Amino acid sequence: IQSVRVAGITVPTLDYRLSIPTYVDVASRMCLGLARRDISLKFAYIETIFQGKLMAKTNSAMNSSYQFILWLGLSIFVIIIDQLTKIIALNSLLPNTSQRVNAMMNWVLVFNPGAAFSFLADGLAWQKWFFIGIGLVATVTILWLLKRHSKESLFCFSLALILGGAVGNLIDRFAYGAVVDFIDVYYQQFHWPAFNVADSAISLGAALLIFDELRRVVKKR
Repeated sequence: IQSVRVAGITVPTLDYRLSIPTYVDVASRMCLGLARRDISLKFAYIETIFQGKLMAKTNSAMNSSYQFILWLGLSIFVIIIDQLTKIIALNSLLPNTSQRVNAMMNWVLVFNPGAAFSFLADGLAWQKWFFIGIGLVATVTILWLLKRHSKESLFCFSLALILGGAVGNLIDRFAYGAVVDFIDVYYQQFHWPAFNVADSAISLGAALLIFDELRRVVKKR
């Protein structure tokens, strides 16, 4: 059988010496070869798409884990700064005394069994375990939110600050039974409750969370 090659496929040319069944057989083989080639191309295409989606998911998971680690790093940084400043205050100040810094701030040393800015500081001994429980629940919840929404920058930045502050104060409750406060801000006779770096991080994180939520509401409109 004579043949020619067209577009990479060998096609037999007409030979009047062959019978019709022979040409039917040749045509069948050609169709079967083309079908096999088409199926192979389709499987290759599907495999390429699948591999591409798998790589995209893998890269997304890696990026999410990397961002989660960055947010944890920010929280750890807050904890370190908070604990270092408290150690300095404990070694440099006497309880219930103050050192003037300027016309609006003093250094003090206060042990606060309550929440941030001395909230519920006048309670009985129950508040230690109450706030430890709240701190542990808040820590687990924030870690879950950071993992779930690690790509939302402002939201996670706010949560990381709150997490760092919460853990910083939690360490104090386990170590001293109360939170170490050493910053006294005042104006004339009015004194804001003493606070620390952890309280500042929690307050800033909460303010940023409110701002982030307001921004989302405005975008939806």
